[in-house]
Amino acid sequence: MTNCLTFIGTGSIQQFVYQSNRLKENVGASWLVSQALEYWNAPGLWRPIFVGGGNAAVIFEPGHGKSALEIARSQVTVWSEKMLEVAPGLRVLAAHHEYQPGELAGAFKVVREKLRAVENRAPSGAPLGSLPICRQCNSTGLAAAEYTDREWMSQESAKKRSVVESATTHLRRTYASQLSTFSDFPVQIDDLGLMEGERYMAVVHADGNGIGKLFEPAKENATDEDVEKQFKDLSAELTDISKAAFERVLERVNTAVSNLKEEEVVQIAEFFPLRPIVWGGDDLTFVCHGRLGLDLAVAYLKAFEEESKAKNLSLTACAGVAIIPSKFPFARAYHLAGQLCASAKRERIKRDSSWIDFEIVREGALPDLGGFRSANYYPKVQETLLMRPYLVADGHARSWSRFTKRWRKFHKEVPRSKAKSLMNDLALGRRKDAIGFLESRGHTDLESPWIDMNESGQSKVRIREPLFDPLDALDFYFPLD
Repeated sequence: MTNCLTFIGTGSIQQFVYQSNRLKENVGASWLVSQALEYWNAPGLWRPIFVGGGNAAVIFEPGHGKSALEIARSQVTVWSEKMLEVAPGLRVLAAHHEYQPGELAGAFKVVREKLRAVENRAPSGAPLGSLPICRQCNSTGLAAAEYTDREWMSQESAKKRSVVESATTHLRRTYASQLSTFSDFPVQIDDLGLMEGERYMAVVHADGNGIGKLFEPAKENATDEDVEKQFKDLSAELTDISKAAFERVLERVNTAVSNLKEEEVVQIAEFFPLRPIVWGGDDLTFVCHGRLGLDLAVAYLKAFEEESKAKNLSLTACAGVAIIPSKFPFARAYHLAGQLCASAKRERIKRDSSWIDFEIVREGALPDLGGFRSANYYPKVQETLLMRPYLVADGHARSWSRFTKRWRKFHKEVPRSKAKSLMNDLALGRRKDAIGFLESRGHTDLESPWIDMNESGQSKVRIREPLFDPLDALDFYFPLD
């Protein structure tokens, strides 16, 4: 009997979810993506193996005079036609591979590559933009088709907005026990608890390390039943781990409410000062109050590690935090957070652990992250102002705890004007003069630049400045402990 393994996914998710600068549309788009894949979680003419991480894997068997491949293609066609109506603008993908009993392990490797090839292929056709005689949707640039919320919008934007309440209701139910101090999650940037006069929010993107390798058969000669069970169990465990980790993030905010009020960091109201946009599996993206992004990202990474150890998986993750003006284009903000997460993952190659990187955009549009940092953070050849990315674990010169210690010192002991002056002097390469002034005022425990060494003990191209990062984040960080 020849079966068919089918991988289903969605393409260009970033463009679909973050195309709009309105949080409610981002939330609605993410919900549409999750529901598009959740369709395959209910058994039909297929048997689901897992749904998560932006993909679904199902098995079709022959029957009713048709081959498994014929049934798979017909069912994917039904689904894709449904998505045209339910989630217009969402690009859906599928790849099939026929296999004989006992060959499921090998089929997984083949169909994964097939899906990757489909994803990299240029989509057939192109979206029809608005014609000169049509009103234009402000979010998508497409022809406006509906008048909703006192504005004209495309069918895609209207669908995204129409499911916001469903998405929020599901979020409330999932994290009902954490809705104590706050009664709901925001659907607008203005409800993130920004104090009067504040204008910064944070976009946090976290991603598990090496998760793809886990979705490979544990044994070379594993039976089909063993492979199915392994992947089903792993998918469920990843969902449980990320859910428990994010619960701990929400509890951290609940516990810190009195401190946030006292320090006038967040305007406490009915809404949590954060909102998850993409969540489930090992992938998490949330938006929050600008001063909470770094603390909550680190808290999530630590919780993710600890929750995975409880399930004997010992997983790690990396995160990127983009701190941006609230009117900053959301698609660019997410792209920046993704670049920062990728930067953190490059450090993870050298030391397998959880890492975090961040960037603060004060004004204007940020170009490519690498180009921006090369132009702004290298005052001299072989020197950089940055210690970031940071290792979440302790015991290293670039550990997050060391960053927090430096930040607390500048926040509590050094006058704000002097701290800002030191930051400017460091950027201009005048470290000696700036440090000398602070030492004359009794601050004699300031750290010297750190020489980044490679495995052979020879100096690399960078000498890292430990003081610039906490000074840069002086007004954009608030530890909740």
